[in-house]
Amino acid sequence: MVANLRCVKLRNVVTLMRVCDAFEISPDQRATVEALLGRAIAQNEQISVRALPVAPEASPERRAEIIAEMDAYFARIDAKRSNLSDEEADELIMLDAE
Repeated sequence: MVANLRCVKLRNVVTLMRVCDAFEISPDQRATVEALLGRAIAQNEQISVRALPVAPEASPERRAEIIAEMDAYFARIDAKRSNLSDEEADELIMLDAE
């Protein structure tokens, strides 16, 4: 398999990412990728694989800070919102998510 190795910086962690074309991988590798994705891959797709370290879990105090920051952020967003009902706002959010 011919693959490109790329160096990627994510959250201040440098990691290697392997990129290859689907037509270049072995049948066993294809089966593994398709099992992980839950779908078939096309011959013209590129596949990238990288391993990332697990982020440490936030302390209860930090989680409370994050929740307070998010509450404040969404309160600012809600204050700018036009006169939509909660149901209309939820419908718009669901449409955007699709």
